[in-house]
Parts: sequence; C-alpha cells; structure tokens
Amino acid sequence: MLSGKRCLVVGLANHRSLAWACAQAWRAAGAEVMVSSLPRFESSVQKLLASSWPEVGGQGSEKYSVTCDIMDQESLKTMMAKVSERFGGKLDVVLHAVAQASPPAMQNAFTETTAEAFAQAHLVSAHSLVTLAREALPLLAHRHSHTAGTQGASTRAKRNSSILTLSYLGAQRAIPPYKVMGPAKASLEASVRLLAAELGPPPHQIRVNALSVGPMATLSARGIPGFNDMCRAAAAMAPLRRNADLEDVGGAAVFLASDAAKSVTGQVIFVDGGLSIMAP
Repeated sequence: MLSGKRCLVVGLANHRSLAWACAQAWRAAGAEVMVSSLPRFESSVQKLLASSWPEVGGQGSEKYSVTCDIMDQESLKTMMAKVSERFGGKLDVVLHAVAQASPPAMQNAFTETTAEAFAQAHLVSAHSLVTLAREALPLLAHRHSHTAGTQGASTRAKRNSSILTLSYLGAQRAIPPYKVMGPAKASLEASVRLLAAELGPPPHQIRVNALSVGPMATLSARGIPGFNDMCRAAAAMAPLRRNADLEDVGGAAVFLASDAAKSVTGQVIFVDGGLSIMAP
C-alpha cells in the first residue's frame, strides 16, 4: 500500500510510543522509513531498531535514524539534510510525534499554570509542527504532470505527500487531568487546519492531518495524573468497549499516508473505539 514511499518519523522514544506504531506499520506496508529521536533516547532507539529491523545491522545510526532536538533550529536543519541525503532529496510522508509539558504544569491545578509553562507546552507541542513543516517543505513539494481528463487537460500530482501529527480528545473537550496539554493540542489541531489550507493548493499540494488517539499507555501518558483510571473509564464508555491499541493507530497511519487518502486533508481522525462521539 505504501510501496516506494519515503517516510520520516520525528519523535520516536521507545517501542510503546505511537511513533513506533506508525513506523512499524509503514514499513510493513512497503515504505522506506527513517526515524529521529532526542539525543537522550539515541541508545535505546538504536537497540530497538537493531532488534526489530534485521537489515539495520551496524548502519542504524546513519541510514535508518538520526538524533534531533526539534526545538533547536540547527539540529532540525541537520536532520533534514541527512534525510535528504538518504532519500535523494525527496520525502513523501512526515510524522510529527512531539509533545511536552513541564511536570508542575501537569500536576498542579490548571489555574496555577505559569505563563512560561503555558508557552512551553504550546511551543513544543504545536509550534514545532509548523517549523517541521517549513523545513520539510522542499522535500515534500510536489511535481506535476499534465494528463488528459474527461474535460480536457487536467493537472494531476505525481506524488501524494503528507504531514501527520498526533492529538488527543483533550484538545476538544475538557479533560481535567490533561491540564495544559489540552490547550496545547487544541493549538496543534488549529495548526493542522491552517497548514492544510496553506500547503494544499499548487504548487505544493501537501496534505496535513492529525490522528486523535484514545488513552494509551505510552511514555508521555505516564505524566498524566490518574491515567490508569482514565483508561478504564474510557474503555467503559467507548461504543466498542475497548481502547484503541498500537496496531489500530498504525493502521490509520497507513491509510492517511497512502494514495487512498489523497483527498483527505485538514482533518482530525479519531482512533479511540468511538469514545469521542459519546456524551459524558
């Protein structure tokens, strides 16, 4: 389904992360995948790749992964240069899996959130998508050809490039334990729509979407107070009576990266067992 596509996953932490679920699913669907992680996760990510992708061997640090602090402009530019070299200056899909809020902002009452903590959550979780899109744009940009259609000549894209990010229901509803990450994810989803509107028209024709994933035991979720209780309550309320798992997330990511989704942009796709449609 993704044969020949070149994909970049930004923000990989470990095997329980949503980023890893997407990377694995994209590879299984035939894509070439390169991942990036923060320097502090480099060792664990290298071990993960070596144990999961047999062909990595001793080349993982160069051919399959790169370290990047997306909040550091030079680090971001260095990453994109390495990705360009690996994929011959072309990229089809980018996954933005970056989010962070300070521990005090996640533990204290929302009314106690400082301006600095509020700004940090938005910069790391939302504005980083904008900067990533800007730096990836030269690699994602479309080439076009003219083909005859039923109404005469029409322009069709040779490539179907897209950007994908990860959100949560707290962006649209008040989920008190999610604290400052709620507004930050709301900012992220608004950025998805603006990027889709700006990058959709020719000459770019790049799609931008978000996956809003139900509660799942990832590294970032550990910082949410009462997370286990949230998971149990979500599964009980969801129409499917279960929470989504990593395989569900990977499947949705494959669809959004594929040509089957070539007319899907600016959307937030929920992968949550139907939780988002239910009234509390």
